[in-house]
Amino acid sequence: MEEKYQSLACFKTRCLGCFKIVEIPIVSDFMYGSFLFQTNDGQDFYYANLLDVKAFHFIQAEIERIPLIKKKSAFKVLSLVADQPQGKRFTPNYPVCPRCQTRLLFHSNDESKKTGVRYFKYATWKKFESLSDEEKLERIKNALNIR
Repeated sequence: MEEKYQSLACFKTRCLGCFKIVEIPIVSDFMYGSFLFQTNDGQDFYYANLLDVKAFHFIQAEIERIPLIKKKSAFKVLSLVADQPQGKRFTPNYPVCPRCQTRLLFHSNDESKKTGVRYFKYATWKKFESLSDEEKLERIKNALNIR
């Protein structure tokens, strides 16, 4: 199967943890259902259009149905159960500084801070989606440390 890529604009922002200028991609407000996922080390970004992700629809339904999961965001759950590119997990704290992993509190798509356009691979949930519904629910509970 051919790998898919999405082009996204990247922008400079200052990290308040290390005070360095870093570059991060930003999804346009006009890309409905689109989200970015970032590895825990802050080095890699992956794109997903959640409208096309079966795992997202399953997780949304479980969040509504189960009180213990209800307080969690679908984004957090998705980041924890996603396939791990190069063995790296996604952070539920997106976005983080690629240098010091501090959560970036401010980022902007101000044209004066634009650094260019890059291509990003799609995040996947193949392993999660291959599970039975019961196994998926167990995987979610384990990822959230819910018993």
